[in-house]
Amino acid sequence: MHIAAINTGDLLLPLWRETFRAKTTDDKSMWAWAVLMKVTWKAYGSLITDATPFLQEKINSGYKAWEWLLYMYGMALATLYGILPEPYWLHFFHLAWGLHLMQQHHISRSDLVKGHHHLLNFTDEFEELYYQHQIDQLHFAIIPMIKPSLNTPPKGSLDLVQGYILLFHPCKSDTIIQYLASNGIHIATAPPITRWAHLCLPNGQENVMSKQPRMAQNMKVIYFYFNMMIHDQQKTFMLVSQFSQPHPALLEQSFQMVFPCHDNTDNSLRLIEVLLRLGWAH
Repeated sequence: MHIAAINTGDLLLPLWRETFRAKTTDDKSMWAWAVLMKVTWKAYGSLITDATPFLQEKINSGYKAWEWLLYMYGMALATLYGILPEPYWLHFFHLAWGLHLMQQHHISRSDLVKGHHHLLNFTDEFEELYYQHQIDQLHFAIIPMIKPSLNTPPKGSLDLVQGYILLFHPCKSDTIIQYLASNGIHIATAPPITRWAHLCLPNGQENVMSKQPRMAQNMKVIYFYFNMMIHDQQKTFMLVSQFSQPHPALLEQSFQMVFPCHDNTDNSLRLIEVLLRLGWAH
């Protein structure tokens, strides 16, 4: 954690600020990546300050490891757009993609391969963009060490199919019946519905419901999951409110890590059938 957060942050940010120690033979005026200086640095600081109401945690001046993680691999991904030259901004996402993966408790083999690819790209491109194969500049490499773990579904969970597991959090209500009816699904009776708080994914991660959605959550707010018999077939749904579609160019350039969206929460309630309509269900 400290290597990914404090050590890496203490390398890249001084490079971007042109405060990193350089040898006398290294001309800092040739550092194309050194852009966070003087007026730009002050304006950038104000941008980060303005973003703090949207964070679940408060960032202090003396950054701890988790604060470096939040800044480097959360806030910096979007806030450096248009400031850091594009080749360096895009290069940074290789590192962020790999380290996002390394912070997960469970990682699929396919994601592990992708993460390894991104980290190798980051190392190779670092030599070309920063180190430039010059002995008086810098070089480092990141090698992830990850091993799989086996999980037993917890007591009270409901095993679905294809590796999906509902984790127990019961709350009976018939309000979902009204919502189903407004979406063209009509049921003669109103049986009690069990709300599920979490959905365990095949890769071991959990999708979590949100009782009180916070500004720091985006893209999709999950209210709860539930099962219901429809036309003699049991189906699993989640009730969500969705944001707008992300900006396509930024989404592609950032390797699907930055999702610039508009908040349409009040007008975007919808049901998603978990095993049929989620992209990661297949």
